[in-house]
Formats: sequence, structure tokens, C-alpha cells
Amino acid sequence: MKVNSSRVLHISHFEAVQNVVRLHKASSNAALEEVSALASSNSRSIEEFLDEGAIEANSVFDDLQDALSSHQGETAHLARELRQKQSRSDAEKLIADMTTLVSGCMRR
Repeated sequence: MKVNSSRVLHISHFEAVQNVVRLHKASSNAALEEVSALASSNSRSIEEFLDEGAIEANSVFDDLQDALSSHQGETAHLARELRQKQSRSDAEKLIADMTTLVSGCMRR
């Protein structure tokens, strides 16, 4: 009788341990699924963030390219104006020198 009741008690304890293992396994699986879902969600959020950052960076580069093109045009225009002023200044100086030379020749 003692052997039989010990056997029943042992089986009961073994079943209790199996139940604890099943509960632990179910809890672990649920936690892993939650972590997996969070990781997937975070991954999507990071991808969206990086995509938005790439769009923003492209916009900044486009704006910079437009500004550089505009400045290049303005610089070319300024260079033309400076060349024209220099040419006029050189021509005016040449005329003044010629006038001085002719005046000098006429006085003699």
C-alpha cells in the first residue's frame, strides 16, 4: 500500500512538473512572439525613418545644386561685366594717352 501511494504521489509530482514545464514553454513562446513582433515593428519604423531621411537629404542636395547653379550664373554675369568695364577703362586710357600724345605733337 505504501509503495502504491508513493507511486501515485510520484506520478502526481511528475505531472505537476510537466505542467510547470508546459506553462514555462508557453510563456517563453509568447514572450518570443512579442519580441519578434516588436523587432519587426521597430525594423519597419527604422526603414521608414531612413527613407524619410534619404528623401530629405536628396531635397537638400537638390536645393544646394540649384543654389550653386544660380551662383555660377551670377558669377559668370559679374565676370562679363568686369571684363566690359576693364575694356572700357583700357579704351578710355588709350584715348587719353593718344589725346595727350597728339596734343604734345601739336604744341611742338
